[in-house]
Amino acid sequence: MLKTGADPDLEVRHEVLPLSPLLVNLAGSCLRDVYDRSVQAELWSKLGYLKEQTLALLKEATADPLTPHEVLLGTAYLYMQRCNFLSAVPTKRATGKKADPANVFQLLAIFAVAAWIEMIERWWNMPTSPERHLKMVCNVTPLDVFTLGQLVDEEREFSALPLTDHICAMCGRLLQPPTATAHLKRDIGIPGPACQVRGETVEWHALPLFLMLWSKKTHAARLQEVFTYDVAANTLRLARGTATAPWLHFKTKGRGKFDATLPTRRRKELILDVAKPWWFCHVCYPCWFFQNTGASA
Repeated sequence: MLKTGADPDLEVRHEVLPLSPLLVNLAGSCLRDVYDRSVQAELWSKLGYLKEQTLALLKEATADPLTPHEVLLGTAYLYMQRCNFLSAVPTKRATGKKADPANVFQLLAIFAVAAWIEMIERWWNMPTSPERHLKMVCNVTPLDVFTLGQLVDEEREFSALPLTDHICAMCGRLLQPPTATAHLKRDIGIPGPACQVRGETVEWHALPLFLMLWSKKTHAARLQEVFTYDVAANTLRLARGTATAPWLHFKTKGRGKFDATLPTRRRKELILDVAKPWWFCHVCYPCWFFQNTGASA
């Protein structure tokens, strides 16, 4: 067994769903046998009988004596039938000896639900502090648990991303960070050269034109994490330095030489892209650099 480095007791305290004796006796140890129509007919007949006897027990009517496992099988069949879970998979008419896969799915679904209920019942009736019984019980291996934990951590990291983390240097439109689900230009924008006049470029540290669309006080009020406004001097400043300017575009720093005076982010993993230092939305970019987007007016 593969080791995970966890507590030795945790390495072995996992359980799998138990197979029903009825399924094992009729279908054997190979799942292929369940596709046999004669086996299916006998399983459906037995499950139908258990369902009727369980229904009689619920109605406090006279019923044949059943084992706890048989009661769970009848309960699972009755529950899934009453909730229309079995009708969710359409059953096609089978010809020959081979049965329809949908019919096999319905059978296995009933046995799976019954096994799950049976395991939960055993957990519920487990002693409070038996020897070598932990307070938690799991039906998957530690490796599967760690895999699920990794997925949860990835989801947490994804949910921690801001909805917007940069803006268009021309119109101030809020743009989304590039992710696996947000990669279109209309969502994340287009990096390009710094520009103040159509078709002409300027240095990256020039004034972006969106700052002229609203007052300094408005910018500080709407982008409180970015700007600070000095009322007495009537000045607007970046709250945490030039590198935090939301209109600047950064790229991964390579192994070659680079200008140490350029702004960096993520502990100098990213450096300002001098060739394309500003972000533009998909509307402003073709307008300022004379590019035809192919869209009609």
